[in-house]
This record gives sequence, C-alpha cells and structure tokens, in this order.
Amino acid sequence: MCRNPLLADERARKRQELLSATEKELDQIVAATQRDKRALRGKDKIGVRVGKILNHYKVGKHFILEIDDARFSYQRQRNQDR
Repeated sequence: MCRNPLLADERARKRQELLSATEKELDQIVAATQRDKRALRGKDKIGVRVGKILNHYKVGKHFILEIDDARFSYQRQRNQDR
C-alpha cells in the first residue's frame, strides 16, 4: 500500500480548517440562543440552522451536539481514529 506523506499533511491541514470554520459558525448559533432580544428558540429552528452548517462543511461526524428548545451546545469528538 502506498502512502504519500505530503498528501496526508495536506488533508490534515484541510480537515483542521474545516473543523475550525464549522466551530466558528456553531459559536454564532450558540450566541443566538443566548441573546436577550430575538433569541433563537425551538428545537426545529436550531436544528435547521445547525444542519445547514454541518451539511456545508461535511464534518458533522466530528461533533457531539445537544439541542434543546432554548439551548444549543456542541463539542468536538476528541478520540478520532483518523
């Protein structure tokens, strides 16, 4: 089996960039659920916004999500086999 270390480094760098960009946008949703005026409420509305972000960056499998009616939180999975 052939392994290209340059390609592996490039893929790791790109994965980190995608994860960082996803976290940045998920943080905006967390802030939207915590603001005083026009807070984002409802599991369905929060779920749609989160789903759009995860579908855009295609890194949903790397996050653990918790969605309630008035709260949203997430964390990145730490033990990755890749």
